[in-house]
Amino acid sequence: MSKSLGIKYISQCYIKPKYEANDSKKPYLLTHWDLVLLSINYTQRGLLFPLPKQDDFSIDTLLQSLKDSLAETLALFYPLAGQLVTTVFEDEHRCTVHLDCNKGQGARFIHASLDNVTVSDILCSVRYPSVVHSLFDLSHGEVSYDGHTMPNLSIHLLPHNPLQLTEKLFRFRLKEIQKLKSKANEDIHDPNNKISSFQAVAAFIWRCIIRASNLTPEKATHCKLTANNRSRVSPPLPPSYFGNSVSVILTSTTAGELLESSLGQVGELLNKSVQNHTSEVINDIALKLFESPYVIRRGTLVDSGVNDTVLIVSSPRLDMYGNEFIGLGKPISVRSGFGNKVPGLVTAYAGNQGPGSMDFDICLTADCMKNLESDVEFMDFASSYESL
Repeated sequence: MSKSLGIKYISQCYIKPKYEANDSKKPYLLTHWDLVLLSINYTQRGLLFPLPKQDDFSIDTLLQSLKDSLAETLALFYPLAGQLVTTVFEDEHRCTVHLDCNKGQGARFIHASLDNVTVSDILCSVRYPSVVHSLFDLSHGEVSYDGHTMPNLSIHLLPHNPLQLTEKLFRFRLKEIQKLKSKANEDIHDPNNKISSFQAVAAFIWRCIIRASNLTPEKATHCKLTANNRSRVSPPLPPSYFGNSVSVILTSTTAGELLESSLGQVGELLNKSVQNHTSEVINDIALKLFESPYVIRRGTLVDSGVNDTVLIVSSPRLDMYGNEFIGLGKPISVRSGFGNKVPGLVTAYAGNQGPGSMDFDICLTADCMKNLESDVEFMDFASSYESL
């Protein structure tokens, strides 16, 4: 975009839960699944809405409605309004971390304007315009390392995005997904090992990204799928379980073997890795975390300098487009912030092109993205067109 991009902060306030739940008065204890992710960037997801065209539309009315809705939501999800508390036991050389759900000012609500930029500018850019990251709080991927306050100014001054990563949203309609799933299952001819729609699309994206990366045939390549453990453990955790219960399922091969394999063979690799992620495996991971706790170092999930790994996070089961706000309707697109962005990061969403469609926010180095966009096979199934 050639327009001047300037964000103007109009106001900010802090929203507390509408009412105080009895459980919010208790310390919210963190599990080892939670603690291991303390250093990871905050989840940054944004929904894009066009402003209503009604003559009686009032931005003040909309803002108040959003604040009221947020207060009601925080009453149900009260940990989001709290802050971390660390207790240090110096004599024992250890500490504990928990959430105080009533500590702090609440959730920050920011009202800002973006001069000289329209919804079409964001939707119709060939790649994500740089201004998209500015729409998110902590837009440089900062983490409040003490875990108790907002990041201070010094953190904002740290360098970021040295690789000049590029991002783009690709959409898969149900028709194309069904074709990929059918092709994958035809390739393996195994009625007892059905490849799911998501596994077929994941296999397709993995192959296409590695082809675009121009790796040497002997170079190792990996596909990492994030898995929700709630229903996988025995007994299962309830779907409403608020804490983290996520694992990374690893599938590895070489670039040469990956590109020589059929879609079904690659899908079968992913399928076997998923099937092997059993309750016993999850319990073993949890036990190791308990015996030797650690915190993931930022940048270790993917080698930030090489396009050899595809890390698929989130899920098309999460209906980002199903949120409808009074006065705005449903969102027309979704965007993500700079947090945790590395080459090969793929964020999956439920699509907005009808039931069964999927959206994938793909982050790559510039050369790799250019090659992917020029991949005829990939673009036969994926669309990057967005409109109002």
